[in-house]
Amino acid sequence: MPGVLFQSASALLSFNVLACCAWYVSESSPFFQRFVFSVCVGLASCCCYCSQLRRKAEREWWLSRLWGVGHLEGMPEALKKDRDFFMQAVRVYGRSLEHADDALKADKQLVLRAVTKYGTSLRYASHSLRADREVVLAAVRNKPDAMKWAKGDVRKDEQCLKAAGLWEETLVLKSSAEKVVLSVKFNPGEHSTQYSIQFALAMRRDPFLGKFQTYNPNAWCMRSCDPQYTDFTHPCRGTDDTCQYTVQQNREDGQHDGRPGVTSCWRFASRYHQEQCKETRGFMIQVQEVGGLGESQRIETDMARQTGLKVFRTVAQDSSFHSWQMRQVSKAVKAWYDSCCMDVNLEVVYLSSLSTTHKGSRPALHHKTQ
Repeated sequence: MPGVLFQSASALLSFNVLACCAWYVSESSPFFQRFVFSVCVGLASCCCYCSQLRRKAEREWWLSRLWGVGHLEGMPEALKKDRDFFMQAVRVYGRSLEHADDALKADKQLVLRAVTKYGTSLRYASHSLRADREVVLAAVRNKPDAMKWAKGDVRKDEQCLKAAGLWEETLVLKSSAEKVVLSVKFNPGEHSTQYSIQFALAMRRDPFLGKFQTYNPNAWCMRSCDPQYTDFTHPCRGTDDTCQYTVQQNREDGQHDGRPGVTSCWRFASRYHQEQCKETRGFMIQVQEVGGLGESQRIETDMARQTGLKVFRTVAQDSSFHSWQMRQVSKAVKAWYDSCCMDVNLEVVYLSSLSTTHKGSRPALHHKTQ
């Protein structure tokens, strides 16, 4: 940065000249004082111009570094607060937002530019913007995986879920006639976890499992006839006889053979889709995270037992899901179809952990039937 060094030296020289003039002017005539004052003003303007040149050169140097090495590690603190710099930086590399000051991470225009360039930079935005529908929609349109960084109600927004590939349209034709229910952890006031979003996205991309029409409860009904929402002792098991909602609330047309609607109890909707899966020789995949099953998942397991639906329960060994783990799930489901779907007992699929794979070759699939 020779240009920056030269400008800094010029500024220092100008400061020394100003100091000398200030001392001499006190001993001079009024006319000469006015002359020196004019010179000082000119030198001060020169200093300001040099400072602007220095900042411009500094920005250009860090932008060129970003082009070269792809990160901004070690950048000056003052530059982290420079909005103009980051408006250019995120155009080069969206993840540059990671190095911005917190105030800039809450700048909607800047964040929108970043996520449009690189969707998963949503993770570096402020919490309020990670819950902003416009920002999240822009992020998932660029990269569906960005959905796992969304916050609040936007996680169940129809347009965002569709853009992320997590909303199954009822009229979409799949190459496989069988249907699948996805059981993931969710609770009232909460939303699908990052792990379950990663799992659902990997499932949609899997060459085998992606052929099935999949029902994801988090994308549909979130109401409940149970005041506690997930009380296992509550009698509702999703049937007309056990659910405390009326037929008009639970079914679109108010008829006993109608589909669940937006006002349905979540248990009723889940039971309906479980029965649809059973009729089409489908199955349920239940995602058990490190903390164990959620209360809603225990209820779904009980309903699947009553329905006679095959359940594959995946058991996580660590807190992050990795796309290659989906091969283990796919392999277990394929084996079940190869056996003519004879065994409808719950089958547990233990997912290999990332730490295990670092020690050697990836272990073979281990699963057992309960």
